[in-house]
Amino acid sequence: MNLKKSFFILVLPGILLSHQITVDGLDNDWTGTPAGPDSFVVDTSAGEAIWQDALNDDLGDGDYTYPTDSIFHGTEADLAELRITDFPDSSYLYVLIRINDYDFNWKPIVVLTLDLDHVKGSGQIWVPQNADYLVDSLVFWEYSIILWDGWVKVFDSGWNDVTGSNSMAFFNPDSNLIEARIDVSPWALKPWDVGGAYYSVIVGLQDFGNFREVDDTASQWQGGGGVGFGEDFVEWVDPDVYDLGFVSSSDQVNDLNTYVYNPLNPDSSHPATLRATSTRFIPHPLPLVSCTCGDLDNNGAVDYNDLIFLSDYLYYSGPPPLVTPSCADENGDGNLDSSDIVYLANYLYHSGPAPACP
Repeated sequence: MNLKKSFFILVLPGILLSHQITVDGLDNDWTGTPAGPDSFVVDTSAGEAIWQDALNDDLGDGDYTYPTDSIFHGTEADLAELRITDFPDSSYLYVLIRINDYDFNWKPIVVLTLDLDHVKGSGQIWVPQNADYLVDSLVFWEYSIILWDGWVKVFDSGWNDVTGSNSMAFFNPDSNLIEARIDVSPWALKPWDVGGAYYSVIVGLQDFGNFREVDDTASQWQGGGGVGFGEDFVEWVDPDVYDLGFVSSSDQVNDLNTYVYNPLNPDSSHPATLRATSTRFIPHPLPLVSCTCGDLDNNGAVDYNDLIFLSDYLYYSGPPPLVTPSCADENGDGNLDSSDIVYLANYLYHSGPAPACP
C-alpha cells in the first residue's frame, strides 16, 4: 500500500494578497493605486481590485435626470470608485465605494452581483431591490450585495437572506465613502472555492431600501428620462439605474437603453440587460497564510506535536496540516510523505538539519 501523498503548488496570476480593513468609512487602509478613469486593475502589491469610474456619467440610459427637489445635487448616484479585497480567514469580503458626492446616507443605493459558478443560465437574472434591470445569462448571479442607508444585505439566487451576522456597512458622507465588510460564512459557495467571481456594480438613488423610480418627467422625488409611471405605463421596463461600474462612460448607455416599451402592447415590453462584457472577473484564490516551515499544527512552534500531527495525517486519516503545503514539506522535495517524518524526527532528536521547505 502506497501511503505517499503528493502535492503541487499552483501560483495564480493576479493573486489578491490580503490585508486587514477597519470598516470606519475612511480609506487610509486601502493602499492600492488606481489606473485612471474608466479603468480596472488588480493591484497585487496592495491586494485590491480597483475600478475607477469617470465622473458625471450618471445619466442612466443617456438622458436621466435627478428629482427636482433641491435636496438632490445630481451627484448622489454617480459612482467614482470601487475597491474589493478579501481577508485571510476566508470569512469576509471588504468593499469600498466612492461616490462623487452625497450628503445624506439615505440617498445612494449600490448593488454588487457575483457570478460564482461561471455557468451560463445558472443563477438569478433580476437585479435586486426593484432596479428593473436584468443581467445577461452568462453572468446570472449566485449572490448579490446591497448597500443602502448604512445597511448591508446579501441575497442568494433564491432570494434567501444570507447576509451573515458579522456583515456591516459604514456610510461617511463627509468623505463620500461607503465601506462594508461582507460575512460570507453562510454562503454555500465562497469566491475562493472557484478562484474568483464575475462582479457587476450598479448604482441608483435609494427609496425605502429600493431603487428610486425613474419616471418620464422628473418630479420632486422621482427622476426623469424613463418611460413613466401609472396604469398606462409599465414602470418595470426602464432601469432605475443611474451609473454602472466596469463599463466606460461612452458605452454605458448600451447597457441601460436596451429596454423596449410598447404602450400598445405592454406585454411585449421588456427590461434592459446588463451585458456580460460589463462585468469584471476578480480573482479570489485561497488567501495566503503566513506559516513557519515544519509547524504543521500552526501553533507557533516546531516540536513533537508536529511529528505526531504528520504521522496521524499520513497513516491514520488525521486532519491535513493547518498550513499551506509548502510549509508542511519538511525536506523540500515536493512530496508530503514518510521521508518528512524521518527528516523532522532527525531534526528534533538527532541534531539534524532544520526543516527546509521549498
